[in-house]
Amino acid sequence: MAKKKKTKKKKKTAKKTAAPVKEEVFYVGIQDPIELKNSMLESSKDLMQYLDRFEKLKEIRERKKSEMEHLRRIFNEITKDTNKLKRYLPKTKLRIQIHEEKIKKTKKKTAKKIMPKPLPMKKLPKEEKSELHDEELAKLEEELSKIEGRLTNLT
Repeated sequence: MAKKKKTKKKKKTAKKTAAPVKEEVFYVGIQDPIELKNSMLESSKDLMQYLDRFEKLKEIRERKKSEMEHLRRIFNEITKDTNKLKRYLPKTKLRIQIHEEKIKKTKKKTAKKIMPKPLPMKKLPKEEKSELHDEELAKLEEELSKIEGRLTNLT
């Protein structure tokens, strides 16, 4: 009889994980490390201040939004109440007449403001104009002679 060959069964082995690769560490020299540290801290401080301001701004916006909504509701209530009041009041033409009078007054005021009336000019006869002209010339000649006298005294 033939001998049976024994076959070796391969054992399943867990795959070995690769050994962790060590990364090379490089060190970089920093000039003035204290100044760098201070500047980093200052920039962090500034950043925190900006974030704080931003949060305050957000709170203000939210408060403004809620106040605007509150005012809108109040305004709507007021308009509803005025409409109800108008329904209960008697209808008269008095209101229309008063309104028309106000419009007329405002139109008159604006017309006066826009187009001011020119002032009438006084017309002098030619003889009076020439007399005024002669008087002014005489005054100017006197002043000129005084100035010339001063100049001669200075030199």
